[in-house]
Amino acid sequence: MGHAFENALIDTLVRYHRMRGRNTLWLPGTDHASIAVQTILEKQLLAEGKSRYDLGRDRFLERAWQWKASSGGTIVNQLRRLGVKDENNKKMSKSAVYASCRVG
Repeated sequence: MGHAFENALIDTLVRYHRMRGRNTLWLPGTDHASIAVQTILEKQLLAEGKSRYDLGRDRFLERAWQWKASSGGTIVNQLRRLGVKDENNKKMSKSAVYASCRVG
């Protein structure tokens, strides 16, 4: 519920400012999800009587990538169902490119 509310609020504000003529770009991200994935995997391992230390780094990462392949699109699909505007495929404006170059 928290992600849905937060993203709906941000989407509404971005659309509002765009309608008022502001140059906007919102790229919803899921980069923070790796923390949740680690928690999920550690709970699964605990149920199996193991820990991430028992697997080692490489095998734990392999399992994390397997989990991402099967469940990784959940957040993005939820955002699409909410109607959040997907700007990932949109070309960046000159000012957005300029700003990202200056920041980067």
